[in-house]
Amino acid sequence: MDGTPGVMQRRQVSSFDYSDFDSGDTYTLTVTAVDARGQTSVLEREITPTKEPKIIESGFVNGPVDSYHERIDPERYTAHHVVKVDLNGVDPDDVEVASVGMRDGIERVSSNKQILNNQIVLNSYWVGQSPGIYNITRLIELNNYASVVDSTLQIKPSPPELRVDVINDGTSGYKGPDWGIVVDAGDSFDPDGTKLKYIWQGGAMPISPDNKTGKFRSVKFGRLKIEDKYELSTTKEFNYLQEFSPEVNNVEVLSEGPYKPNDTVRLRVATKPYRFTKNTYHNQFELGITPIGVSGNVVEWEEKIVSKPGHTPQMDDPKRYTGIIEIEASALASTTENPKIRVYNKKKAATYEETPIPDLEVYRQYGTIWTNISIKDTKYKVERPTYNWARATSADERDQYLANGYSVVDTERDGFEYTLEERVKVQDAQYEIKSKTFPSKPLHSASLQTHSDWWSGGRESQKRTRTRTEQEWRDSKTGDGTFLDETRRIETEPARYQTQKQYAYAYDVEKTGTRTVTKTKEVEVTKTDTKYVMKCGFEGICFEVPKTYTYTTTVERTYTTTEEYTYTVTRTKTYWAPQRLGWDHWPTGDQKQVKVSDAEYKTQYLYEYQEEYTDVVHTYEVKTRGKVSDAEYAWQERMTTTDRMDVESLISADNWRIGRYGPNLKWDMQKQTGGKTTTVDCRGYRPRHLRDCRRRCDSAVRCRRNAEKRNHWNENCRQVVFRFSKYSRNQRETPKSARKRERRLRV
Repeated sequence: MDGTPGVMQRRQVSSFDYSDFDSGDTYTLTVTAVDARGQTSVLEREITPTKEPKIIESGFVNGPVDSYHERIDPERYTAHHVVKVDLNGVDPDDVEVASVGMRDGIERVSSNKQILNNQIVLNSYWVGQSPGIYNITRLIELNNYASVVDSTLQIKPSPPELRVDVINDGTSGYKGPDWGIVVDAGDSFDPDGTKLKYIWQGGAMPISPDNKTGKFRSVKFGRLKIEDKYELSTTKEFNYLQEFSPEVNNVEVLSEGPYKPNDTVRLRVATKPYRFTKNTYHNQFELGITPIGVSGNVVEWEEKIVSKPGHTPQMDDPKRYTGIIEIEASALASTTENPKIRVYNKKKAATYEETPIPDLEVYRQYGTIWTNISIKDTKYKVERPTYNWARATSADERDQYLANGYSVVDTERDGFEYTLEERVKVQDAQYEIKSKTFPSKPLHSASLQTHSDWWSGGRESQKRTRTRTEQEWRDSKTGDGTFLDETRRIETEPARYQTQKQYAYAYDVEKTGTRTVTKTKEVEVTKTDTKYVMKCGFEGICFEVPKTYTYTTTVERTYTTTEEYTYTVTRTKTYWAPQRLGWDHWPTGDQKQVKVSDAEYKTQYLYEYQEEYTDVVHTYEVKTRGKVSDAEYAWQERMTTTDRMDVESLISADNWRIGRYGPNLKWDMQKQTGGKTTTVDCRGYRPRHLRDCRRRCDSAVRCRRNAEKRNHWNENCRQVVFRFSKYSRNQRETPKSARKRERRLRV
């Protein structure tokens, strides 16, 4: 970075490409400054470029997992993927991680990022819809640096989940040939989403077109097997009696109503008749009964034989449970739920039938109650009181008089009076710490990722010491425990096999054969021939004369004969061996397993023993701060005024309002200081008042009659008599004064 001589350089910036350096190595950076006069200044610094982030771990830490299904445990189908990156001094915010190139059928449900000891730990949780091998590619980017890591998730086929429900007691129509417990397995499912095959075994047979419902001839040997597309199966073989509960036939009210709060309601409950294919099954079957939504006592509850009228009860007759429950009438009157009667299977409480409790009339208690009331006569006592009088000019003064036993007789109005209220906070918002626990760390982490307002509450460990009964096979009859008289022969050493290949090789074979050949040979033969010879007579005359002669000569003759000869044949021979025995031998491609040693066996003995063991149960807690209640505001009285201008000025603000207003009143008040009681009836009254008197008398008489009928007397009747007494007290007033007095009282 050099300046140009003669030109003033105040600042100069140079950039360096990341690729110009090797990460982690130390370099010396030299800067030379030259001024206009040629003078120089040198500055050196050592720099170490940051290393690239390094992936030290990437992959799934559990698996293979099952296919996702909302009805199975999340730990079975949740796959946990972890990526650990060594930052090497890089700012964590500069590192980006993304998932690319994922197949359909796999989904990330949550993820989180942690920074620990200069490392980024990326946790993600995945689920898959169906079995298979899924590849997940994570792309890690930092400026010009990028790294790709691949991970493989295996989702294995899950065995089907068997769900059954017993829908019949096994004796349809009470005809022996048709007996058999009816089981509905239609709620079963395969987490992989494949179609199930239902296989009924052990005397069971399907009775529905879809093959999901079957009938078992025996609860002891009944067996149901379901199989999915991957030939995985689940078999359930158990006593189906625990899945059966008969319906409630009826609930009968034994006590008579209407009910007072302290009365007891008695109910008789009976189930529908049932019976099983074998009488011995009743010994394995027991029902319980309890009220739901209200407390009560079970007085009796037992199984009884149901026989036809006029017939002697037999052991194979249908049976039913019947009993009596007592419930307090006050409990029925105070409950906010719809109370029910539940009949449940004691072997499995989740198997039950319910029916509502019949509607009952229960009186609620209001005011004072008198019992054992009788009417002696139809005359009425009239109280003629004496009073002290007072006048109140304010509500406080009026209330003071009222507290001292005065009552309002007359009211006068003088303008309007306003009570002003201010809205003030009376209570701050309330918060509390809420917590949840999870049985595993992955679920704990997944919850924190999906709920940003929660934090970790740590882990709690608890040791549990238990005693369990175990069985084990022993090589000898020694040691603690009880021998169960069972033995078995087990294989201690498996048979050993060797993989041998078939090899072939070629070889020559010298052989001797016999063949027919044509040959020539020289043979001696005797032949006769004629030749001329010179013959001379006595006279000296010579002449040629023929002469026959015999001679031996050699001639070639052809003949056929058999001879032995030697020839060579190339043969191929094969053999089995773990490896070739010659360099020119070749494998044929066939191979086989050859037993080299037999298996070894020994006898073991089954023992039962008890032992104590301690396991540690970890629970993981998450916490949050939840609002229990909002801040509370209330309108509070601040002042009372009759000035309308002050009122309008204050209520212009949002936190002020008129709480109430009304006429500015003054009250005439009276207090009874004594009185005189006399017995009166309607006779002797003036004709103009006789009709009202009789009407009031009739009301009082009806009230008393109703009280006598229901055996109680309440405050309403007292008010009727009081109104009648007040009317009688005013009979000495003129009609005009009486109406005026009534108007004042109404005001």
